[in-house]
Amino acid sequence: MAYTALMLAAIYVLIITLLVACGVGVVAIAVTIAVLVVAHYLGTERMIFSALGAQPIGPGQMPELHAAMERVCVLADRPMVRLALIDSEVPNAFTVARSPLNATVCVTRGLLDLLEDRELDAILAHELAHVASRNAVLVTLGSVWAAMAALLVALDNRLPHRPGREQQPWTAVVVLSGLLFVVSYVTTQALSRHRQLAADRAAFLLLRGSESMGAALAMIGEAVDQLDEDGRRAVCGELTVLSIVPVDAPRTVATIFPTHPPLALRLDRLAAVGRELFSPV
Repeated sequence: MAYTALMLAAIYVLIITLLVACGVGVVAIAVTIAVLVVAHYLGTERMIFSALGAQPIGPGQMPELHAAMERVCVLADRPMVRLALIDSEVPNAFTVARSPLNATVCVTRGLLDLLEDRELDAILAHELAHVASRNAVLVTLGSVWAAMAALLVALDNRLPHRPGREQQPWTAVVVLSGLLFVVSYVTTQALSRHRQLAADRAAFLLLRGSESMGAALAMIGEAVDQLDEDGRRAVCGELTVLSIVPVDAPRTVATIFPTHPPLALRLDRLAAVGRELFSPV
Protein backbone atom coordinates (compact mmCIF):
# COMPACT_ATOMS: atom_id res chain seq x y z
CA MET A 1 0.00 0.00 0.00
CA ALA A 2 2.90 2.35 0.76
CA TYR A 3 4.44 1.66 -2.65
CA THR A 4 1.14 2.35 -4.41
CA ALA A 5 0.69 5.62 -2.50
CA LEU A 6 4.24 6.66 -3.42
CA MET A 7 3.60 5.86 -7.08
CA LEU A 8 0.46 8.00 -7.04
CA ALA A 9 2.46 10.87 -5.54
CA ALA A 10 5.31 10.31 -8.00
CA ILE A 11 3.01 10.95 -10.95
CA TYR A 12 2.19 14.41 -9.62
CA VAL A 13 5.87 15.06 -8.91
CA LEU A 14 6.56 14.19 -12.55
CA ILE A 15 3.84 16.57 -13.72
CA ILE A 16 5.27 19.38 -11.56
CA THR A 17 8.76 18.67 -12.94
CA LEU A 18 7.49 18.88 -16.52
CA LEU A 19 5.66 22.14 -15.82
CA VAL A 20 8.78 23.65 -14.25
CA ALA A 21 10.87 22.51 -17.22
CA CYS A 22 8.38 24.27 -19.51
CA GLY A 23 8.83 27.51 -17.60
CA VAL A 24 5.38 27.61 -16.01
CA GLY A 25 5.06 29.96 -13.04
CA VAL A 26 4.67 28.84 -9.44
CA VAL A 27 1.09 30.10 -9.12
CA ALA A 28 0.03 28.43 -12.36
CA ILE A 29 1.66 25.17 -11.26
CA ALA A 30 -0.11 25.30 -7.88
CA VAL A 31 -3.48 25.95 -9.52
CA THR A 32 -2.93 23.22 -12.11
CA ILE A 33 -1.96 20.61 -9.53
CA ALA A 34 -4.86 21.57 -7.26
CA VAL A 35 -7.32 21.20 -10.14
CA LEU A 36 -5.81 17.86 -11.16
CA VAL A 37 -5.91 16.49 -7.59
CA VAL A 38 -9.55 17.52 -7.08
CA ALA A 39 -10.56 16.17 -10.49
CA HIS A 40 -8.68 12.94 -9.80
CA TYR A 41 -10.37 12.45 -6.44
CA LEU A 42 -13.89 13.44 -7.48
CA GLY A 43 -13.88 12.08 -11.02
CA THR A 44 -12.29 8.66 -10.57
CA GLU A 45 -15.44 6.93 -9.36
CA ARG A 46 -17.59 8.26 -12.19
CA MET A 47 -15.01 7.34 -14.82
CA ILE A 48 -14.67 3.79 -13.53
CA PHE A 49 -18.45 3.34 -13.36
CA SER A 50 -18.70 4.54 -16.96
CA ALA A 51 -15.91 2.21 -18.14
CA LEU A 52 -17.48 -0.77 -16.35
CA GLY A 53 -21.02 0.11 -17.37
CA ALA A 54 -22.08 0.02 -13.71
CA GLN A 55 -25.46 1.46 -12.70
CA PRO A 56 -26.22 2.30 -9.04
CA ILE A 57 -29.14 0.36 -7.61
CA GLY A 58 -31.33 1.20 -4.64
CA PRO A 59 -32.91 -1.14 -2.07
CA GLY A 60 -36.22 -1.02 -3.89
CA GLN A 61 -34.69 -2.29 -7.14
CA MET A 62 -32.90 -5.39 -5.84
CA PRO A 63 -33.98 -5.96 -2.22
CA GLU A 64 -32.42 -9.42 -1.92
CA LEU A 65 -28.99 -8.14 -2.94
CA HIS A 66 -29.25 -5.23 -0.52
CA ALA A 67 -30.35 -7.59 2.26
CA ALA A 68 -27.29 -9.77 1.60
CA MET A 69 -24.96 -6.75 1.68
CA GLU A 70 -26.59 -5.53 4.88
CA ARG A 71 -26.09 -8.94 6.53
CA VAL A 72 -22.40 -8.90 5.74
CA CYS A 73 -21.97 -5.28 6.89
CA VAL A 74 -23.70 -6.04 10.21
CA LEU A 75 -21.52 -9.12 10.69
CA ALA A 76 -18.39 -7.06 10.04
CA ASP A 77 -19.65 -4.09 12.07
CA ARG A 78 -19.19 -1.82 9.06
CA PRO A 79 -21.49 0.86 7.65
CA MET A 80 -23.62 -0.12 4.68
CA VAL A 81 -21.92 0.34 1.32
CA ARG A 82 -23.60 1.28 -1.93
CA LEU A 83 -24.31 -1.26 -4.64
CA ALA A 84 -24.19 -1.11 -8.42
CA LEU A 85 -25.10 -3.59 -11.15
CA ILE A 86 -23.08 -4.35 -14.29
CA ASP A 87 -25.19 -5.80 -17.08
CA SER A 88 -22.76 -8.55 -18.04
CA GLU A 89 -23.12 -12.32 -18.14
CA VAL A 90 -19.52 -12.73 -16.98
CA PRO A 91 -19.54 -13.44 -13.20
CA ASN A 92 -17.43 -10.88 -11.39
CA ALA A 93 -17.40 -8.24 -8.66
CA PHE A 94 -15.59 -4.92 -8.27
CA THR A 95 -15.14 -2.47 -5.41
CA VAL A 96 -14.76 1.23 -6.16
CA ALA A 97 -13.97 3.56 -3.27
CA ARG A 98 -12.73 7.12 -2.91
CA SER A 99 -12.68 6.62 0.86
CA PRO A 100 -13.73 3.83 3.27
CA LEU A 101 -16.93 5.80 3.91
CA ASN A 102 -17.68 6.25 0.21
CA ALA A 103 -17.51 2.79 -1.35
CA THR A 104 -19.55 0.96 -3.95
CA VAL A 105 -19.56 -2.78 -4.58
CA CYS A 106 -20.36 -3.55 -8.21
CA VAL A 107 -21.62 -7.01 -9.14
CA THR A 108 -22.43 -8.41 -12.55
CA ARG A 109 -25.73 -9.98 -13.46
CA GLY A 110 -23.81 -13.16 -14.29
CA LEU A 111 -22.52 -13.34 -10.71
CA LEU A 112 -26.03 -13.09 -9.26
CA ASP A 113 -27.26 -15.80 -11.61
CA LEU A 114 -24.36 -18.12 -10.79
CA LEU A 115 -24.13 -18.02 -7.00
CA GLU A 116 -26.41 -19.17 -4.23
CA ASP A 117 -27.03 -17.02 -1.16
CA ARG A 118 -24.11 -18.34 0.92
CA GLU A 119 -21.61 -17.97 -1.91
CA LEU A 120 -22.90 -14.46 -2.68
CA ASP A 121 -22.43 -13.51 0.99
CA ALA A 122 -18.83 -14.70 0.77
CA ILE A 123 -18.12 -12.58 -2.32
CA LEU A 124 -19.69 -9.52 -0.71
CA ALA A 125 -17.60 -10.16 2.42
CA HIS A 126 -14.49 -10.34 0.23
CA GLU A 127 -15.32 -6.99 -1.38
CA LEU A 128 -16.11 -5.43 2.00
CA ALA A 129 -12.68 -6.53 3.22
CA HIS A 130 -11.11 -4.36 0.49
CA VAL A 131 -13.02 -1.39 1.89
CA ALA A 132 -12.14 -2.11 5.52
CA SER A 133 -8.43 -2.46 4.78
CA ARG A 134 -8.46 0.77 2.71
CA ASN A 135 -6.60 -0.89 -0.17
CA ALA A 136 -9.68 -0.31 -2.36
CA VAL A 137 -9.09 3.45 -2.10
CA LEU A 138 -5.52 3.24 -3.41
CA VAL A 139 -6.38 0.79 -6.17
CA THR A 140 -9.38 2.89 -7.21
CA LEU A 141 -7.31 6.08 -7.41
CA GLY A 142 -4.56 4.20 -9.22
CA SER A 143 -7.03 2.77 -11.74
CA VAL A 144 -8.20 6.14 -13.05
CA TRP A 145 -5.73 6.01 -15.94
CA ALA A 146 -6.88 2.52 -16.90
CA ALA A 147 -10.45 3.85 -16.90
CA MET A 148 -9.32 6.66 -19.19
CA ALA A 149 -7.78 4.10 -21.52
CA ALA A 150 -10.99 2.05 -21.62
CA LEU A 151 -13.15 5.13 -22.25
CA LEU A 152 -10.79 6.33 -24.96
CA VAL A 153 -11.03 3.03 -26.84
CA ALA A 154 -14.81 2.97 -26.37
CA LEU A 155 -15.08 6.51 -27.75
CA ASP A 156 -12.99 5.54 -30.77
CA ASN A 157 -15.29 2.60 -31.43
CA ARG A 158 -18.28 4.96 -31.58
CA LEU A 159 -16.67 7.39 -34.02
CA PRO A 160 -17.24 7.00 -37.79
CA HIS A 161 -14.43 5.12 -39.48
CA ARG A 162 -12.81 5.64 -42.81
CA PRO A 163 -14.30 3.57 -45.67
CA GLY A 164 -12.69 0.15 -45.82
CA ARG A 165 -10.93 0.56 -42.49
CA GLU A 166 -11.02 -2.44 -40.18
CA GLN A 167 -12.92 -2.05 -36.92
CA GLN A 168 -9.77 -1.41 -34.91
CA PRO A 169 -8.84 1.66 -32.85
CA TRP A 170 -6.76 4.39 -34.42
CA THR A 171 -3.02 3.90 -33.92
CA ALA A 172 -2.80 7.07 -31.85
CA VAL A 173 -5.61 5.79 -29.63
CA VAL A 174 -3.85 2.45 -29.17
CA VAL A 175 -0.57 4.17 -28.20
CA LEU A 176 -2.17 6.67 -25.82
CA SER A 177 -4.46 4.14 -24.16
CA GLY A 178 -1.53 1.74 -23.86
CA LEU A 179 0.55 4.37 -22.07
CA LEU A 180 -2.33 5.17 -19.72
CA PHE A 181 -2.80 1.48 -18.95
CA VAL A 182 0.91 1.01 -18.22
CA VAL A 183 0.88 3.93 -15.77
CA SER A 184 -2.13 2.45 -13.98
CA TYR A 185 -0.68 -1.06 -14.09
CA VAL A 186 2.68 -0.07 -12.60
CA THR A 187 0.94 1.95 -9.89
CA THR A 188 -1.31 -0.87 -8.67
CA GLN A 189 0.61 -4.05 -9.53
CA ALA A 190 2.51 -4.37 -6.24
CA LEU A 191 -0.70 -4.27 -4.21
CA SER A 192 -3.10 -6.13 -6.49
CA ARG A 193 -2.01 -9.74 -5.87
CA HIS A 194 -1.53 -9.42 -2.11
CA ARG A 195 -4.86 -7.70 -1.52
CA GLN A 196 -6.83 -10.58 -3.05
CA LEU A 197 -5.25 -13.13 -0.70
CA ALA A 198 -5.84 -10.83 2.27
CA ALA A 199 -9.50 -10.27 1.33
CA ASP A 200 -10.05 -14.02 0.81
CA ARG A 201 -8.73 -14.67 4.30
CA ALA A 202 -10.76 -11.84 5.86
CA ALA A 203 -14.00 -13.09 4.27
CA PHE A 204 -13.22 -16.65 5.34
CA LEU A 205 -12.68 -15.56 8.95
CA LEU A 206 -15.74 -13.30 8.95
CA LEU A 207 -17.90 -16.25 7.89
CA ARG A 208 -16.37 -18.41 10.64
CA GLY A 209 -14.57 -20.84 8.35
CA SER A 210 -17.47 -21.40 5.98
CA GLU A 211 -16.50 -23.22 2.79
CA SER A 212 -18.62 -20.79 0.77
CA MET A 213 -15.65 -18.51 0.01
CA GLY A 214 -13.68 -21.27 -1.65
CA ALA A 215 -16.79 -22.63 -3.37
CA ALA A 216 -17.64 -19.19 -4.79
CA LEU A 217 -14.12 -18.68 -6.15
CA ALA A 218 -14.14 -22.15 -7.72
CA MET A 219 -17.52 -21.56 -9.36
CA ILE A 220 -16.49 -18.17 -10.75
CA GLY A 221 -13.15 -19.52 -11.96
CA GLU A 222 -14.83 -22.41 -13.76
CA ALA A 223 -17.33 -20.06 -15.44
CA VAL A 224 -14.56 -17.71 -16.56
CA ASP A 225 -12.47 -20.58 -17.95
CA GLN A 226 -15.38 -21.50 -20.24
CA LEU A 227 -15.46 -18.05 -21.86
CA ASP A 228 -14.30 -17.89 -25.45
CA GLU A 229 -12.03 -15.10 -26.72
CA ASP A 230 -14.95 -12.89 -27.76
CA GLY A 231 -16.51 -13.28 -24.32
CA ARG A 232 -13.28 -12.23 -22.65
CA ARG A 233 -12.84 -9.23 -24.92
CA ALA A 234 -16.36 -8.06 -24.07
CA VAL A 235 -15.14 -7.44 -20.51
CA CYS A 236 -13.41 -4.19 -19.53
CA GLY A 237 -9.99 -5.80 -19.21
CA GLU A 238 -8.29 -2.49 -18.41
CA LEU A 239 -9.92 -2.55 -14.97
CA THR A 240 -9.33 -6.21 -14.18
CA VAL A 241 -7.19 -5.15 -11.19
CA LEU A 242 -10.41 -4.10 -9.45
CA SER A 243 -12.18 -7.42 -10.04
CA ILE A 244 -12.37 -10.45 -7.78
CA VAL A 245 -11.07 -12.69 -10.58
CA PRO A 246 -9.19 -11.70 -13.74
CA VAL A 247 -10.98 -11.97 -17.07
CA ASP A 248 -8.18 -11.02 -19.42
CA ALA A 249 -8.16 -11.43 -23.15
CA PRO A 250 -5.59 -14.04 -24.25
CA ARG A 251 -2.02 -12.98 -24.89
CA THR A 252 -2.17 -9.62 -23.11
CA VAL A 253 0.28 -7.98 -20.72
CA ALA A 254 -1.99 -8.89 -17.81
CA THR A 255 -1.60 -12.60 -18.55
CA ILE A 256 2.21 -12.27 -18.53
CA PHE A 257 2.29 -10.13 -15.36
CA PRO A 258 -0.93 -11.18 -13.61
CA THR A 259 -2.87 -8.88 -11.34
CA HIS A 260 -4.29 -11.78 -9.30
CA PRO A 261 -2.74 -14.82 -7.63
CA PRO A 262 -3.58 -18.17 -9.25
CA LEU A 263 -6.93 -19.60 -8.24
CA ALA A 264 -5.25 -22.79 -6.99
CA LEU A 265 -3.07 -20.75 -4.63
CA ARG A 266 -6.08 -18.86 -3.28
CA LEU A 267 -7.94 -22.09 -2.58
CA ASP A 268 -4.87 -23.65 -0.97
CA ARG A 269 -4.44 -20.63 1.31
CA LEU A 270 -8.08 -20.84 2.39
CA ALA A 271 -7.71 -24.55 3.10
CA ALA A 272 -4.58 -23.89 5.15
CA VAL A 273 -6.34 -21.24 7.24
CA GLY A 274 -9.25 -23.62 7.77
CA ARG A 275 -6.93 -26.38 9.01
CA GLU A 276 -5.06 -23.97 11.26
CA LEU A 277 -8.00 -22.22 12.90
CA PHE A 278 -11.11 -24.34 12.47
CA SER A 279 -10.00 -27.98 12.48
CA PRO A 280 -10.94 -29.91 15.63
CA VAL A 281 -8.00 -30.46 18.02
